[in-house]
Amino acid sequence: MATVSTKSIEAQALGEAMDVALQSRAIDLPVLPEASTKIIRLCDDPECEPKDLADLVRTDQALMAHLLRVVNSAGEGSAVPIVSLQFAVNRLGLIRIKMITLSIACKSSVFNNDSFRGVVRRLFRHAVATSVCAQEVARLKRMNVEQAFTAGLLHDVGRPILLQLATNHIKNAGIELEPEEIFEVIHERHEFAGAQLAESWSLPDCLVAAIQHHHEPTKAGEHERLARCVRFADQLADHLLGVGGALTERAIHAHPDLAPLNLYPDDVETLLSMKDTIRDSVGALL
Repeated sequence: MATVSTKSIEAQALGEAMDVALQSRAIDLPVLPEASTKIIRLCDDPECEPKDLADLVRTDQALMAHLLRVVNSAGEGSAVPIVSLQFAVNRLGLIRIKMITLSIACKSSVFNNDSFRGVVRRLFRHAVATSVCAQEVARLKRMNVEQAFTAGLLHDVGRPILLQLATNHIKNAGIELEPEEIFEVIHERHEFAGAQLAESWSLPDCLVAAIQHHHEPTKAGEHERLARCVRFADQLADHLLGVGGALTERAIHAHPDLAPLNLYPDDVETLLSMKDTIRDSVGALL
């Protein structure tokens, strides 16, 4: 676990409380909504019928609205507005519906904190952008697109989880902390917290490893390539979204993960040219 020595006493206490909760697995981890879980399982069913899936989606009005928004987004290139859910299901396909369902479920169950609404909204925006970037890298390099998308979406999922823990700790302890102090304490532990959530959701080992080691991919063992994909997508997303402090285009072209991922200059140019597409995808899910 991380140690703190230059922070305030309150920040050190918060870090220690997080360490205890993580080590004892006492963090209250969010669960996916029941309707979303059913939809994801149905998408994994090889005998899934589009009509049955559309009927199930109709039980979740928020998800239905998002699916229609996505299928009508600029990135989908539909010549006429699509208003039929059944048509939307047929057009998007099972894998994409599963991805969208997971995104919306995470937004409601994980990226949700009344005390830090603006922060978690930015975290979710970044998560979606990273998932789309990871997906596109996977397509270029013939990696598993669904795994890349999911790893990108959940790579920073430990941040909102620990932010909720911090919110509760600060309230119960009756203390005050600067947001920057809170975020620093969280940053040091978010990968481990995210891996715990991935394990609690019974996600594959490759996703657990990519989430836990996306800042240091060489520690991900046999899943290093996926972890590198996530790290590169993480930083590419910030660049494309114009986030302050993001890598420059020159730095993206010199990124240390390009060679291990076998990404060539033309591949990088293709990814950089997708700015509008990625922003459309993010906007459709917010």
